[in-house]
Amino acid sequence: MPNKVTPILGAALLVMILAGCQAQAAAPSAIDPSAYTPEEYQDFSWRSIMGSHPDAVRPDVDVVRVIGNEDFPTIYTDCMLEEGFTVKVNADTSFEATVPPEQQEAFDMAMYVCEAKYPRPAILTRTDDEDAGRLLYAYYRDDLLSCLADLGLTSDPLPSEQTFLQTLNSAERYDPYSSLITNGGVTIETWDKATAQCPQRPDSLTN
Repeated sequence: MPNKVTPILGAALLVMILAGCQAQAAAPSAIDPSAYTPEEYQDFSWRSIMGSHPDAVRPDVDVVRVIGNEDFPTIYTDCMLEEGFTVKVNADTSFEATVPPEQQEAFDMAMYVCEAKYPRPAILTRTDDEDAGRLLYAYYRDDLLSCLADLGLTSDPLPSEQTFLQTLNSAERYDPYSSLITNGGVTIETWDKATAQCPQRPDSLTN
């Protein structure tokens, strides 16, 4: 019986597979649409493939066009179907698919091809007010960064609280998980373990 999986699109965009369980997709951080070229976007996507499938051969994929969230459901569903997989895109642009274990690498490669054809640097943004920002900063400082470090994961250094609050709802927003992705070296399994043990947001800010 194939497992139902929920990929989560993270910043810059790393596609995460949580096999064997139903997971709620986390709201990704803001990404400046002009921050990355389509080619750099492809490089970020390929890093996640190499983390799980180090012997995979990277295909040459021509960029068709950069898309936004409004285009994503139709384009991604059609592209994945062309690659041989049926996916259901949710309202928050996460998506679900049923993938037999023996087809996991082929599915991951199909996701890479579709991401590479249609890069989507502009993704959903979570807006926080100043009070929430202060709680989030304290959580990063006192809990999340040390939790990630215990797992051998190092994020970019935490900025000052003033800088953090000034960029809270901008493309420069600091986010420990985003920097893990853009710095590379995070596998699907590592992400699964990290998000389970080190929640991206404190319980008081998850609603």
